[in-house]
Amino acid sequence: MPLKKTAIQQTNDFLLNDEIYRMIFETANEGIVLADNQGIILLANTKFAKLVGYRKNEIIGKNLDFFVFKDELTSYYKRIELQNNGVKGHYERRLVSKNNDIVWVSISTAPFKNPKNSFIGFLAMYMEITEKKTIENALIKSENRFCLIAKNSTDAISCFSIEGIISYISPACVRQFGYKVAEVLGRHIFQFIHPDDIEKVLNCSNKTLPYADLTAIVLRIRHKDGFYIWCESNGRAVLDKTTGEIKEYQFASRDITLRIRSEEELKESRANLFALFESTNDCIWSVDSTNFGIVEFNSALYYGIRKCLGIDIKCNMTPSEFFPTAKATEWQNLYNTALLKKKINVEYYFEEIDATFELSLNAITKDEEIIGISAFARNITKRKREEAELKAYKSHLEELVKRRTIMLEEVNHKLVVELARQKESEEKIMELLEKEKELNELKSHFISVASHEFRTPLTVVLSSTELLERYGNDWSSEKLNKQIKKIKKTTLHLNDIVSDILTISRTENGNITFTPQNINIKKLCISILEDINHILTVKHTLTFEFKAPRQIYFLDGKLIQYLLSNLLSNAVKYSPNGGNVILHVKPENNNLVFKISDEGIGIPEKDQIYLFDPFHRGSNIGDIQGTGLGMSIIKRSIELHSGKLFCDSSEGKGTSFTVFIPINK
Repeated sequence: MPLKKTAIQQTNDFLLNDEIYRMIFETANEGIVLADNQGIILLANTKFAKLVGYRKNEIIGKNLDFFVFKDELTSYYKRIELQNNGVKGHYERRLVSKNNDIVWVSISTAPFKNPKNSFIGFLAMYMEITEKKTIENALIKSENRFCLIAKNSTDAISCFSIEGIISYISPACVRQFGYKVAEVLGRHIFQFIHPDDIEKVLNCSNKTLPYADLTAIVLRIRHKDGFYIWCESNGRAVLDKTTGEIKEYQFASRDITLRIRSEEELKESRANLFALFESTNDCIWSVDSTNFGIVEFNSALYYGIRKCLGIDIKCNMTPSEFFPTAKATEWQNLYNTALLKKKINVEYYFEEIDATFELSLNAITKDEEIIGISAFARNITKRKREEAELKAYKSHLEELVKRRTIMLEEVNHKLVVELARQKESEEKIMELLEKEKELNELKSHFISVASHEFRTPLTVVLSSTELLERYGNDWSSEKLNKQIKKIKKTTLHLNDIVSDILTISRTENGNITFTPQNINIKKLCISILEDINHILTVKHTLTFEFKAPRQIYFLDGKLIQYLLSNLLSNAVKYSPNGGNVILHVKPENNNLVFKISDEGIGIPEKDQIYLFDPFHRGSNIGDIQGTGLGMSIIKRSIELHSGKLFCDSSEGKGTSFTVFIPINK
């Protein structure tokens, strides 16, 4: 012990005999310790005493290992050996204070010699770095959490510098955009962004991100295969805590391609609906459920009200604002009935213009609460007059047929007598006919069908001609033109029958041509549906669903028009009680698929095997007219396209025809 005191005293005399050195030693910001080659503390300043929480007199004479954290003692002893060999050192270590608190310090050591240049120990400088280590550990944990989130997130996470150089991409980026990590890191962010979206990214980075915690933009990012993916990207600027400058940008991007496409389709659908709303000749409007004020209306209603009542209709106008009291009450009663029954269909006579309208009122609901009424009005005055005229003409025809029937019965009686006389000769003829039965069976069937199909239009032509002969000089030019149009319409129908017969003939002989070209299939379908409209009744609902991504296809327009026209007209014709008639068009497995569905009489199962035989007709068609040729021509039209036709039908429930036409990708 006396020897140690002597060493301590010598050190004090050596270091502190100068007032300047003493001042530096005591006022230094770092803890300073002088220890011998065993680690025994010979001298320590006030700063070191504060670091470990002891008084200086409690420190002098203790070994430095007394203050070292137990897990670092092995490292401490190795350092002592190096220092005794004259090696300088700089390292970090944990000390234990008097209160058992862990104190992180940065230590710099150097050998210490006396004036005689003899090694007496080492000098150690201690700088507390506890706060720095706490921040570093928190940063490591934060980075670990960020890496964990980035690796498991379904969003594509990326980081890039203020110069735009990419420094990090998450695994989701690799999965979503197809690049390997090495193909992206170090490249500029603009190499992967659609040229039209670069300005948007620049504005976001320079004008928005520095002043906002999080900013969202929508942009297109290029996939490795060359196509672009719509993404919603949320970005933020990471600032340097010391300077406040932007260090980098971080973005999380989510694929919203499907959402963008859906929004575009919805926008197109709304535009089409508005165009239909404005272009129709029918009056369409809606009213609220409180005072029946008008909410929306189309041009047909606006100009119709102006023409009839001389009023410019406006939103929020109630029936009492443009109708007399009695008429306004009548309309309020109609609206109240619609609210009560949810839906009503009535014929409404507008005496101001001597016109009859077909009126449909439907309750509008939102969250199961009625908020208004939608109204649809169609002028059926012409139709009602034509129905009355048709009824009168039908009565006349029935009388004419009755007289013709009596005449035919008389002729038939004479024929029976004549046939009896010719019985013997006929039996001989029948023997000859029996030998040619197979050939004549087809001809007889054709004559039977053709006679049936020709007879009705010919009777109409004959009747119209007789009327012209009898009353033509007394009729007005309007009535004359009406009869002439009827004859013309009937003649065109006869021409269609002959055309079907010629077409099936060319089909059987292989003379029908196949001439494909680029056609707008959507416009063709709309044109066909417009032609079909004239045979619809009020009981029918015609629906068109077009879900193809493009409209132009390489097909034979004439053949496609023929098969769609026939299938749609059959759907209407064989649905005498009305119902839904649907044309659905969509692509499927390199085919353009046309599906025509109805809710008509259906095809009996026993007749379905003869569906494509010429002249064959279903056993349940009753008095519905037809030649039985259409399906044969349709089948040939599809075969020329190398396509397929499938039929799904149940008697009494309806029929669905599905046509598959191959198309190029």
